[in-house]
Amino acid sequence: MENEETEVSRDYITKMLDYVGEFLELKEGIENPDKLKELQEPIKILLDDLFPCVLSNNEIKTASISYHSIFSIGQQG
Repeated sequence: MENEETEVSRDYITKMLDYVGEFLELKEGIENPDKLKELQEPIKILLDDLFPCVLSNNEIKTASISYHSIFSIGQQG
């Protein structure tokens, strides 16, 4: 946070971390792949900066849980 130059960036990061902080599995690790459905929204929020919607049409990207063949495929819009 101390490296962020603008108040808007600091506010965004603080709000995002506060929100996803409510989901302990995101901090401690997801043991049960069935939890992915329940945690879909906070995971999407965490990945939004890495996989911005504006690049959805011209890039191939994926996120997965280590050692599992479960993938999150970006959706448009």
